[in-house]
Amino acid sequence: MTKQVKIMICLMMFVIASCKRTSENSRTVVYIVPHGEAYPGFNGSLTWYGRLRAGDLMRWLRDSSVQRIYFNPFARCEHMADSLRAVSRVDTAYFRWDDSGKSLWKSIEQHDDFGRRLLVIALPQEIPGILHTLHVDSTLATFPDTAFDVAFIVRIDHGKVSYQQTRYGLPPKPPGD
Repeated sequence: MTKQVKIMICLMMFVIASCKRTSENSRTVVYIVPHGEAYPGFNGSLTWYGRLRAGDLMRWLRDSSVQRIYFNPFARCEHMADSLRAVSRVDTAYFRWDDSGKSLWKSIEQHDDFGRRLLVIALPQEIPGILHTLHVDSTLATFPDTAFDVAFIVRIDHGKVSYQQTRYGLPPKPPGD
């Protein structure tokens, strides 16, 4: 190989390595779910039914190739991630609680996670803001506190966003049971 070819190869490798993935130049899949049923209180952990739901989430996403799990620092969100994190050995990252979704976006940028498959576990009141920040064209103004079996799959393909709302696992536990 000539010296010029070596220089060109090195230059191309540098350019490729320095390209930061963004939502505009990659394909990203984001699964968004609320935490499972939890005990009341500011930082309540999951109930027995919520732990069953965490198992349902693990089984639902086990073969999805999720590469990082994002959750806010509330115990119920972290506990929801435990099964999938342990079985699939998935890295985790925190985002600061906010109802706008901007903290999550910033955390995804900081971890250079565009172009990957991500799971986001959030408080129900955070979900509309997260969907809005991910540029989902949704009229979802509020998210019910009892819709524990609802999930969103957001696909960002080079800036073009599509989403699907689905259900997984057990139906929500009836009040009083």
